[in-house]
Amino acid sequence: MKKILLLISITFSFAQNEGFKLERKGFGFEFNAFPSHLFLYDEFHTYSDDITLPYEDAVEFTLYFPLDIKNLFIEPFLGRYHAEIKAETEVSDEIITVSYEQKSTRIGLGVFMQRYSGDSKSRMYCGLRYERDYYVTEQPSASGIIITKSSPTIISPTIGVEYFILNNFSFAGEASHHMISYDETVGDIITSIKIDYLLPHVVVRMYF
Repeated sequence: MKKILLLISITFSFAQNEGFKLERKGFGFEFNAFPSHLFLYDEFHTYSDDITLPYEDAVEFTLYFPLDIKNLFIEPFLGRYHAEIKAETEVSDEIITVSYEQKSTRIGLGVFMQRYSGDSKSRMYCGLRYERDYYVTEQPSASGIIITKSSPTIISPTIGVEYFILNNFSFAGEASHHMISYDETVGDIITSIKIDYLLPHVVVRMYF
């Protein structure tokens, strides 16, 4: 997280420099076409051989802070994920309820080259997003509570097209190739994991 905060601080420092004039800034939020945590972590979790728990009330959102600096489009972002998981099942002729929470915070920075259309009503951008995800869950098991922690590093080559409905309001569609690597700690066991997948995003941005 310290590296990302440093990158964001450097970005804002450049924005204050006359040679890197900040032409426009704003904020935005994302509609997830597919919740990314379903790719990062199992969609179903096993409590015992007879119990499988689906997600319930899963919420994921991402806030973006776009900055136009000359030919660069720079975008710090912050995300939050929360899922409440609950199920009733029968074990040895007894009905039991199992519930727990998953939580994750993500912070990152995107840096893109951009090109506007002739009428400036749309633009294409391509570049890279870098982020860290801080994830924890406490999962019940027959032997007690199992705590799972991980801090994935996610590098995502990204291409997007943004359409300006108004001068200060836009919709954008993106395709990102997420390349993820992290160590997952479950109890005393550490496992190294690498994942990559392609994921679409829809982002609404407002500028001022």
